[in-house]
Formats: sequence, structure tokens, C-alpha cells
Amino acid sequence: MKRGLTVLISLICFATVLPMLSGMFPKEKDGITVYQAETDKTLRMPLEEFLVGVVAAEMPALFETESLKAQAVAARTYAVSRLQNGEELCTDPTHCQAYADRNTLKERWGAQFDTYYRRIADAVKATEGEIAVYDGEPIVAVFHAASSGRTENSEDVWSTDTPYLRSVESAIPAELNEMEQETVFDRPDFIHTLNTLRPTAATTPLIGRVTKTESGRVAEIVLGSATYSGTEIRTLFSLNSTDFTVQESGNQVIIITRGKGHGVGMSQYGCNELAKAGKNYREILAHYYQGTQVHKLENF
Repeated sequence: MKRGLTVLISLICFATVLPMLSGMFPKEKDGITVYQAETDKTLRMPLEEFLVGVVAAEMPALFETESLKAQAVAARTYAVSRLQNGEELCTDPTHCQAYADRNTLKERWGAQFDTYYRRIADAVKATEGEIAVYDGEPIVAVFHAASSGRTENSEDVWSTDTPYLRSVESAIPAELNEMEQETVFDRPDFIHTLNTLRPTAATTPLIGRVTKTESGRVAEIVLGSATYSGTEIRTLFSLNSTDFTVQESGNQVIIITRGKGHGVGMSQYGCNELAKAGKNYREILAHYYQGTQVHKLENF
């Protein structure tokens, strides 16, 4: 009886959400508008065609098929969320999502173009029109390259507590060691750079208290006489992530960074590890975007 009631409630919820999603956008025969940052031109194309270029630019083509599908849904959801809010789509990955057209991919992949393009196009086609939703709305489906054990809570990066962007376990990929970054600075140069953001005295020792987030990344660190957030240090020294350690060695300061990206939402390499373990794309998305469901958007 309890199982039957649960199924009934799920069906009612789905019946309520689907009409909302279906009528959310006007159908456009000539596609969506995308600003191509590299050429300073505006393109029009079907959303699904755009997504092939996004997935190709954002994820390695030889990743597991279920990983590519998860990326396709995340990319589609991210685009739809921006469109719903009246925001422009562009190809600048620091602002929206990366995108590569066919000519760019032919140059990048060479003789493997047909094979790689088909893998990604098939993944996009298999999930056509599907987006991840929370409370009937498309989610902000952010993603990053790799976490080293856990993802971040959204508020630890952007000060906004988003219920579906919670810190969750994320499998550590073999490639993580290749992403380890060591950056060495002369102590005076390191302090000079710190002073461009906030004045600090060159105390000895230079490195003080370190506070970490739930995922183990640096939340705050005392350097000299000032306190900096992990995000500030990441930006200031162009680090791959806020999962870093700072060491002193003589007159040098060494920063060692693990992982790549802001750490919020879906870890692409972690996603691939889940796919290798037999998880399908819906299970992967439900893991990284807590409390969300995948629904089909009819108008695209």
C-alpha cells in the first residue's frame, strides 16, 4: 500500500511538472541564438546541435557513454535555465559553457573526427529534450573537471545556499595525479601579490591558521597578518582549484593544488568513474544534483 501511494504521488508530481516544462518556451523553427565569443558573431542553430558542440568541448570524447549522456543533460539544463531567465547563451566557458564547431573539432580530432563526433552526437540524441529539474524548475547545472574526494557546497564558493548543490562523495579518478599542480614563488614576490588584494605584513612564519570546507578545500587561510578566502587565493595565483596546500621552503613559497575547477555540482571525471562502476546517467545526475529529477522538455 505504501509503495502504491508513493507511485501515485510521483505520477501526480510528474503530471503537474510536465505541462509547466512543456509550455515554458516558445518553439523556434530556426533554433536558438548563441553569441560566439571567439569570432564576435551571433549564431542560430537548433539547441540539440549546439549541445553536441558543448559536450565535445566540455568532456573528453572517449569518456564512458553514460558520462557523455549525463554531460548532455547537464549542458542542456544549463542552457535552458539561462534561456528561461532571459539570459544570453555564449561560447565563453568563464561565462556560460565551452563550445566547438565541426571545423574546430576536425582540426582537434583529425582522423578520429567521425568516431568521436558520432559518440557525442549519439549521447545527445539519446537524451534529447531531457533536463534536470528541482521543484518544477530547470536547475543551474554547474559542473567542474575533477574533485579529490568530495564536491563543494554551493555557499562555500558563491555564498548562495542551493539545495541541490550539496557536497557529496566523488570518486577520485586515476587522472587526478596528472592534474596536481605545483607552483613555486619567491617569498617577496608572493607577498607582493598578496598585497595587491589586501595589505599583509611579512611575518615569520608566513602561513597561519587554515580553515577548510566540508569537502576539504581551503575556506580561509591566514598569510602574514591578513586572512584570505580560498577562492581569493585561487583567483590571485591562477590555481586550478581551492584544494591546495601552502608550504614555506627557505625563501620560497610552494602551493600544491589538487583537482580542477570550482568543485560545485557534477565532477566530470568523478562522473566517468561512476559510469565505469555501472551507474547510468540518471543515477549520476541524481547523485551530483541532490533531490533533482530528469524530465523531458517537449518544445525543443
